[in-house]
Amino acid sequence: MKTSMSDKTNEINPNPPDDTNNNKNYGSKTMNTDDGANIPPDRRGQPGEPDILPFPTIEQARVSSLGNLTAAVLIFLVTGLRRWGIGHAIVRRLTRDGHVAYVIERDSAGEEVAREILAAGGRVQFILGDAADEKTMEAVMDRIHRDHGRLDGVVANAGWAGPPGRDNLRDLDAAGWEQLWRANFLSAAVTVTAAIKRFFTSQPSGGRCVFMGSVSGRAGHPGQVAYGAAKAALSPLNRSIAADHGRKVSSFLLVLGAILTQSPNWGARQLIDKDYAWLEGLAYPSGRLATADEVADLVAWLLTSPEAALLSGTEPPADFGSQNVGYLLPEGASLDRDAKVRAMRRLLKDKDEEAA
Repeated sequence: MKTSMSDKTNEINPNPPDDTNNNKNYGSKTMNTDDGANIPPDRRGQPGEPDILPFPTIEQARVSSLGNLTAAVLIFLVTGLRRWGIGHAIVRRLTRDGHVAYVIERDSAGEEVAREILAAGGRVQFILGDAADEKTMEAVMDRIHRDHGRLDGVVANAGWAGPPGRDNLRDLDAAGWEQLWRANFLSAAVTVTAAIKRFFTSQPSGGRCVFMGSVSGRAGHPGQVAYGAAKAALSPLNRSIAADHGRKVSSFLLVLGAILTQSPNWGARQLIDKDYAWLEGLAYPSGRLATADEVADLVAWLLTSPEAALLSGTEPPADFGSQNVGYLLPEGASLDRDAKVRAMRRLLKDKDEEAA
């Protein structure tokens, strides 16, 4: 199932549609503006200037926003696949719904995860490669075009928080900044750029992009300097896509809080405190952390719901409201995750002593 990127072919369609001609597509309908009959007087250009296109009707806009979402099987690309991580949950959800998921991951261990999803009946294609590499992503788009002729959505999930305790201005060097920037921002930018150029702006159905952001990109968190900066950069990228390509592309940035997974990272945290996840969850207004499967359900809705197009360009927080109402922490407690857990443990101990 591993796919070599060395057999990259030339562009399937060497003559893409010319967007400068007079036939403008909105979904499956064509508006011919040759005679200017469809252009209101107040939207006609001055002599020698191009006419301003009329706004699409509600029906035309709905056709465009629906796109292939009415199809039984949709084609998606997900970056990043680590066992029991968020990417794993997203691919499981999409394939469980009957859709096709292409997955690109730098770690060959991701192939075994993909094999397990395939064995369970999921339609998944694994590609070993770096999502931040432009040539690799062009080859991925070539393959998807050969296999299906279209791509309906991209989930820019690949990312890395860096070595524990090293993402700070005391320990970071230029190479560290570049590594975290490449993993968390460039991989997303290169992937969606390739998808928009190759598929979304030319196919009548357009496409959807979902970025996986972080609360660290909104608020300065201890020990997440470069990671937070890279995640913050996803915000203007998301909004610019919605602004520049809004008639064809819907784009969303999910701003995640701490997400409970079964990944090795959580195993390491439990060495600090066996109740780490429970204690950290107590600091959230909900009293618990969100799970990877819940994030996957939300991503699937953004990718497939016609109504989700109304949220294009926005940054929905996925953290049970902690970004809006704050954490339920003792006064003066640090936002460092380990410190939050220690604070909650002390708080519970104090309450137990008071009760006794």
